[in-house]
Amino acid sequence: MRVLIMIRKTKIKKFPLSDEPFRRKLIICLVSISLLMVVYTGFTSYQLANKKVYDMSVKLSENTIASAKTTLSTYLSDVHLLSTNILFSSDLRNLAAQDSPDSKTIQSSTARIGTSVREQISSGSSAGITFDMAAIYLKNGFTYTSSSTRSLPFTGFSDCMSALDSQGLNITSNYVGDQWTICDVTTKLSSKSSQTASNLVFVRYIYDPVTIEKLGVSLFVINAEELYQIYAPFTSDGFIMSTDGTILSSIFAEDIGSLCSNKKLVDSVSGSTRSGTFSYVNGNNKEELISYITLLNGTAFLVVPFDYYTTIHQMEIASYVQSIIILAVIGVIITLLLSLFFSKRLTQTITKLILFVKQVDSGHTTTRFQASGHDEIAYLGEKTNEMLDRLQTAAEARESALLSNQVLELRLIQSQINPHLLYNTLDSVLWGLQEGRIDDSTALIASLSQFFKLSLSQGRLNILLADELALIKHYLQIQLLARKRHIQLICSIEPTLNQYPIIKLLLLPIIENSIIHGFDGYRATSCIISIDASHTDCLLTIIITDNGIGMLEEDVTEINQTLQQYPLPENMRHFGLYNTNRRLVQSFGEQYGLIISSNISEYTRVTITMPYFPGIQPVNEPQKE
Repeated sequence: MRVLIMIRKTKIKKFPLSDEPFRRKLIICLVSISLLMVVYTGFTSYQLANKKVYDMSVKLSENTIASAKTTLSTYLSDVHLLSTNILFSSDLRNLAAQDSPDSKTIQSSTARIGTSVREQISSGSSAGITFDMAAIYLKNGFTYTSSSTRSLPFTGFSDCMSALDSQGLNITSNYVGDQWTICDVTTKLSSKSSQTASNLVFVRYIYDPVTIEKLGVSLFVINAEELYQIYAPFTSDGFIMSTDGTILSSIFAEDIGSLCSNKKLVDSVSGSTRSGTFSYVNGNNKEELISYITLLNGTAFLVVPFDYYTTIHQMEIASYVQSIIILAVIGVIITLLLSLFFSKRLTQTITKLILFVKQVDSGHTTTRFQASGHDEIAYLGEKTNEMLDRLQTAAEARESALLSNQVLELRLIQSQINPHLLYNTLDSVLWGLQEGRIDDSTALIASLSQFFKLSLSQGRLNILLADELALIKHYLQIQLLARKRHIQLICSIEPTLNQYPIIKLLLLPIIENSIIHGFDGYRATSCIISIDASHTDCLLTIIITDNGIGMLEEDVTEINQTLQQYPLPENMRHFGLYNTNRRLVQSFGEQYGLIISSNISEYTRVTITMPYFPGIQPVNEPQKE
């Protein structure tokens, strides 16, 4: 039976490209990523620029305030030196050492002390240091003021010390260094009018050099205008503030002695110990940059508001933000255009592959993808083509195998019920009855019945090896009764194998092949067929040997090669052997089957190998009619 497989080849079509949702997703993805990057870059650069400009402003302000502090420190050192020169006057120290000087001593000392103080103040003025007033209060009751038009609200040493104590100054320690405070200074304008103003006062104590007892206190009133001019070149709106928020120096004389109105500024500065810079929002909701640095032995701060630098900072940041927005808009437009261009280029092969898959899915399995590049999509298309080729080849092989199996099954059925055996046996029965050989005819019919009973085996696919051997014996009995062929069967079977299940009619085609091709017309007697069966742990071997005519070596080689061919060769002459071998291969695998060996005029041997499973039982149930 020849099987023709017709494959219709259709012309490969080229499908037009069209926009797919993938392209829109790709555009959205590219634009979204670009927008995120623009936003991230803009925000990050804004933060960095803002920090850089802020740092620049802070550095400028801190450099400025450092310069102001240096100048102020020089001025205050000169103030300290000038006051030291006054306090170390020999007349003043000699007078302070006396417990109760008489009036004459006080009068003469006052003149000398006054001359010395005025000379020192005059020398200080030439150096740029001006004391509005110098006042000395001794414990022994001596008092002195350098100005006749200005006065302090103290009447003597005890009154002065009590006032200083009430202002929070430390007067109880054995030795107290320089101190600064605010005192009200009354200036006499005329005989009937006067003016009182707060001034920064430098306080120093006079000590006994041996006992370190406080013998007196001196107060030096700093000229407010002069002090302001020291730091005015660095900051026009700066001021000096004590740790409790009291203004010690300012451009506004009326503010001296008052508390700073900005509580946040006072809290921030008062909590520090050295210097710093910070920004805060003032009462007008405007951000201001403030720098400060310690003065007066840590009891005060020079505070410098830098509105100028803050304005520069705000202007630069605004300009930078505007530039970022312009660049971001340009970047988004360029990104959109590039996304449209590249998305079209990137999705061409993808769209083409999608259309190709749709065509294959609709049934055009002969269509093949035409790659236009060497990218990953082209690789997928190439592999898809290879997959379709393999599927088509497999489908063709499967169809051929199905047809071959159908042919094998039909021929197997024919071989199971051999018509020649049937009608030859019936002819022999009829001839025996006509000749009156009723016993031979009865035996022949009985053997034929047993043969077909075992051959059919109620539709089972597997039978026991013992049943297969019984089938062979009935077959040989029929050959003896019907055709007068005496064939001797010699079996050498391991006892455990008699109940081992094998494929039905596995051995009979080989026995029949020996009788037809090995003994027919060659030997009338001494026809011997031997069957040997043995097994190992995993292999069952059955060897069938006849002493027939045998075969040439080239014939044996041809048969062994033919057994391995698939599908069924058209010129197959030993169908029984091929069918048996094919059934073994299909059941157990390519490593099992038949091996033919022979020697001319001596023997022909068929070796059957199949897997051995200890304890296996027949698994096929009879088929229901």
